[in-house]
Amino acid sequence: MGVSDFAKGENQSGENLLGSVSDELERLSKRSCIKLFFTERESLSPLESRLGGAPYIEKSTPYPTDSRGGKMTFLLQLNLKEIKAKSDLPQKGLLQFFISASGKNECKVLYYSEVDEGAFKARKGATGGFSPVLKECAVSYRKGSDLICVNDGGFDALLTKAVKNVTGKRLKGSMYDSFTPAQCRRLSKKFTAKGSKLFGNPCFVQSDVRDGGKTLLLQLDSDGESIMWGDYGVGRFFISEEELKKQNFENVIFNWDCL
Repeated sequence: MGVSDFAKGENQSGENLLGSVSDELERLSKRSCIKLFFTERESLSPLESRLGGAPYIEKSTPYPTDSRGGKMTFLLQLNLKEIKAKSDLPQKGLLQFFISASGKNECKVLYYSEVDEGAFKARKGATGGFSPVLKECAVSYRKGSDLICVNDGGFDALLTKAVKNVTGKRLKGSMYDSFTPAQCRRLSKKFTAKGSKLFGNPCFVQSDVRDGGKTLLLQLDSDGESIMWGDYGVGRFFISEEELKKQNFENVIFNWDCL
């Protein structure tokens, strides 16, 4: 099927063909996630989930450094006990995310399975340098779902499957080869995978730069109030399913992009 087929606005069971394909793509791509919400608060206890601020690190743990030996920027602390939605994360402990203050795609994730407040202390992190965090915030969680992003490396294959399921025919080329510009804009508006969240579909502003077989662990999306990656970009942390099952967060990979 090509542009001419969709441009005709053919009807199928009383629905526009594009609408039917869009609905099928939604069904195929929908994934569960845990959405993150940030609220500015003046006082947060050391072990609460938090965006930004001074990280509380176990006294015996060295402060995370990047490949150049510089202190890393603290982004986020998750108190896993506060997350009520069922997920593949451990049910308790702290998960802390750091990135290089140089702006490079380097990260470290610290996981503490046992938490004793007396064993932690506030640590001075990177001064200056790159940070997308605009203000310190409390974090709340809500179970949700999302859809695949049009810039996801697997989008065209899934779109082809959706078209075949609906029409019985094979799509010719990519979305841009097969749909009119207006229809591409409609799909791009719906299939974004935007938002700050745990798990689900990743959002890529430019292109999919994942290493194969990686699962989205955390996504922090620019909102203009608490987070800003360059010009409304997105930061993503990926982990393999095997390491997630083992609760091993040492090999998490990070990347971010913007407009």
